[in-house]
Amino acid sequence: MNTFTVNEKKYKQKELDFNAMCDLEQMGGSVTELKSKSMSFIRAYLAFCGNMSEEEAGNEIMAHLKNGGKFDEISKALNEAVKDSVFFRALKEGAKSEDAESETAESEKAENTEH
Repeated sequence: MNTFTVNEKKYKQKELDFNAMCDLEQMGGSVTELKSKSMSFIRAYLAFCGNMSEEEAGNEIMAHLKNGGKFDEISKALNEAVKDSVFFRALKEGAKSEDAESETAESEKAENTEH
């Protein structure tokens, strides 16, 4: 398990499984808004990994930034956690499967209308 540092404190990177995603959602880190609300997700991820409130995590991040820190390390840890997540891989595979089924259905519909 990897670690990351925020405000000179080390945190263990936690696995992003279904229960973790539910916890992160309650902290403001919704998987459906991962790209549009990345700051909230980063704060929620720190709160989750550090067993703290969202406000405490926000304060830690703010102190980190004031001391010249950047989002690089926590962002990298979060990206690795997403990449390694069985939950996210299953979502991705499910989306691919749905796309393939939709394409097959559209092709069959087009063939039936041509005849």
